Amino acid sequence: MMSFTPSVKRYLVNGHISPEGNVIMVDQSFNTITATDNSGVQDYMTAAVYHILSDEEVSAEVDKILAGRTLTQDEKVQIGISTE
Repeated sequence: MMSFTPSVKRYLVNGHISPEGNVIMVDQSFNTITATDNSGVQDYMTAAVYHILSDEEVSAEVDKILAGRTLTQDEKVQIGISTE
């Protein structure tokens, strides 16, 4: 189980899980821009998409990223796959 801490603070964050349960979309940021001549305000919102992978898919992605490299103990602690 994971929790996401979005940067949106102005309103309750919306999120959606795909019917298959393999993709999550969460509001990521909200910006308001006021025109310099006070002619109007524009709101912009972005969303983050997270693909949920199986254990096998995660292992394959990690192997691609590491490309045979071994992580140091400090690196393992930093990314949360080991403790000190």
